[in-house]
Amino acid sequence: MSKPHRQLRIGMVTHYMPPHPGGIEGVADSLFREYRRLGHDVRWIASREPSDAPASEPDGRIRVPTCNLAERHLGFPWPIWGWTGVRQIRELVAWADVMHVHDCLYLGSAVAVAIGRWTGKPVLLTQHIGDGGSRNPIVRLLHWTANRVVGRMVLRAAAEVVAATPSGAALIEAVAGRSPIRIANGVAERFSVPTAEQRLLARRHFQLPDAVPVVLFVGRMIAQKRVDLVLAASRRLSSAVFLLVGDGPERPGSARPPNVIHVPRLDPVEMPTAYWAADVLVLPSRGEGLPLVVQEAMASGVPVVVCGAERYASELGGCTAVQLIDPTVDSVVSGVRMALERRQTVGRVAADFAAKHWSLTAAAKEYLALLGAPGGSRR
Repeated sequence: MSKPHRQLRIGMVTHYMPPHPGGIEGVADSLFREYRRLGHDVRWIASREPSDAPASEPDGRIRVPTCNLAERHLGFPWPIWGWTGVRQIRELVAWADVMHVHDCLYLGSAVAVAIGRWTGKPVLLTQHIGDGGSRNPIVRLLHWTANRVVGRMVLRAAAEVVAATPSGAALIEAVAGRSPIRIANGVAERFSVPTAEQRLLARRHFQLPDAVPVVLFVGRMIAQKRVDLVLAASRRLSSAVFLLVGDGPERPGSARPPNVIHVPRLDPVEMPTAYWAADVLVLPSRGEGLPLVVQEAMASGVPVVVCGAERYASELGGCTAVQLIDPTVDSVVSGVRMALERRQTVGRVAADFAAKHWSLTAAAKEYLALLGAPGGSRR
């Protein structure tokens, strides 16, 4: 890619951005802030979702009108942009020195890569997810097919391709025949091991008892995340409180167990509070990349319980703060129990692992090296 001898104008494109919750938007938000902290000029385009979010912000965030029916009714995050979005991307490409686009299947990503290729503007694409793990066979087939039609064209057209996760790397190799560069997502510094006072205040924020074990789930409430397993486990672990953060069609209803607290939405700046209040994070989902919530929890000193069949499980390197489970109620229950028993001894292990492998500054500098910025570095 080009190597200018000055600070860069970086154009970013994602499907959503905060306050919309999600892993890719969280990763992009961290990179956006880090690029700016390192002295670069950044503008970022994504969907205006929720619709009451501001259309633009002084720091360079731009939200375009979108039709978001697929996510609202099917739990499938695929916003549709109109001509306004295309025009905004065209203007962004013209302004930027380089483009950084996230994931290949979204309309905004495809348009940005196409315009970049047509105008000769270099585009770096980061692939976070693979073929997906929806429990709906029709959705799985559609996702698989789209990756091999639209995804192949977009991945081949990008000037540089980075895989942020093992499943992203596997997809790039399978559909585009490219060997991607690997850069793991970094975790923002605000996710850290809490002091005793921070932990106490976090529990009070959610009106949680001081001495009761707290099991945390964070994510979109869709079938892929296996919220049903978490709720079933909560019925068998009645001595613990289950704090569920997120919303969607699989949200717990009024008949949920009495030890379940549901928080539909939490502002991104408040997310550290959720980890500080927790004793363990449980995420029995399938078809993930490397979930940002797993990285954030471990950076906060929280042990995690995740599905051992996931590709990213091997990247956790046998860390003793990680419990690998099968997607069954019995396995979730036993994994949570073991993590709670070891909470006091493995919290620091989790934080040290995160600090070693998921430095946000190191990740940003690796990207900047690929983008051609002064001060970028490759490990």
